[in-house]
Amino acid sequence: MVELIFAAQNQHMRKLLLVTAAFMAVFNADAQITLQENFNYVAGSELTGNGWTQIGTSVVNPIAVSNTGLSFPGYPLSGEGLAVSLNSTGQDIYKDGTASISTGSVYCSFILNVGAAQASGDYFFALLPTTSSTNFTGRVFVKQNGSNISIGVAKSTEAVAYSPVLYNLNTSYLVIVRYDFNTGGGADDQIALHVLNASAPAMEPVPVAVTAGTAGDAASIGRVALRQGSAPSGATVTVDGIRMAGTWNDAVILALDLISFEARPTAQGIVLNWLTANEKDNMGFEVEKSLDGTHFTNIGFVAAKGSQEAAYSFTDESNERGYRYYRLKQLDFDGSFSYSRTLKVTADQADNLVFSNPVYGAMAVSYNAGAEAVANIRVTDAQGRTVLSAVQHITHGQNHFTLDMTRLPSGTYQLHLISDKTSTSRTFIRN
Repeated sequence: MVELIFAAQNQHMRKLLLVTAAFMAVFNADAQITLQENFNYVAGSELTGNGWTQIGTSVVNPIAVSNTGLSFPGYPLSGEGLAVSLNSTGQDIYKDGTASISTGSVYCSFILNVGAAQASGDYFFALLPTTSSTNFTGRVFVKQNGSNISIGVAKSTEAVAYSPVLYNLNTSYLVIVRYDFNTGGGADDQIALHVLNASAPAMEPVPVAVTAGTAGDAASIGRVALRQGSAPSGATVTVDGIRMAGTWNDAVILALDLISFEARPTAQGIVLNWLTANEKDNMGFEVEKSLDGTHFTNIGFVAAKGSQEAAYSFTDESNERGYRYYRLKQLDFDGSFSYSRTLKVTADQADNLVFSNPVYGAMAVSYNAGAEAVANIRVTDAQGRTVLSAVQHITHGQNHFTLDMTRLPSGTYQLHLISDKTSTSRTFIRN
């Protein structure tokens, strides 16, 4: 924000230029969660009366809310609300998310407990575009395999890719379906399947099954369907805690409502701020940092406030240059834990000069000055030519201002801050 203030005193105009800015990389942890269903409705009520839409005309065995829900260790929706039971034949329904995803990947997770299955197998859950109630693009199958069951996935009508691992009846698993939008053609998108029997890891593991990807692609995914199949092939299953998102973390990791998680470079270090809601059994947060995005170390602990809504802050005062990665490890009193998404931050520091790098438009600059001064600011290109210049009044202490880089072509530049008190130069990249 740039604000110009003009004041008159003793018939002379005094022009004061106040330039205030703050660089804030805000990452809303719920921004990519497009659907969440924990069946928190009255037991026995039909889902078509609770935001779901019927597919076709059959009302046999209407899908209704069960008396109890399912649980799974570390899953965000575990133990929240109730569940639904699907029979081997009957009504099919769907529900729309808040948005469709058409690039990258879609992750959809849910808790599954299979009571009975048929040898031929059938699908009971599907991903769809919001433009169709019949284009079951991502299908999840279950079939009998001896005294156990097999779980598989298929893209539309192509052959089912079953996991080689056998699973138990009457046991709760966390199922994650990943739809990958590929760009090679009209029939190359693939679907991957994860079936977990323990808490979801922070990093996505190798899937247990992947489709061939030969059937037609979906333009987007924004809807989920519950299907009761046909009597000779359908299974009896219980489903709970459906969540659809654009990342692995958003789909399976967060154990509380992390309203926002942000990182802001300052002269004192990288300031992390986060907001939470609906905390339950939360002991606190370990703040973890990595310099390569893979190997994280604990750099501090922030105790939970235990309130309905809470704000937290932590400052990393280290002075590493280049990229840094931060995440929160949320700890429960029972020893369980979950991770937030990872923030990637860059803050190049030299002589108390901090700015966002690379630069995409406006450069947010922080400068901690030891004395008041008038600074000449120059930006030079790779050939040493001055491409931008400005004069900035610097006060003692922390200063914030912005520089408009939108007219600069992509490339490598030098930022120079020169006054009678100091001279500082730093390289940055304009993307």
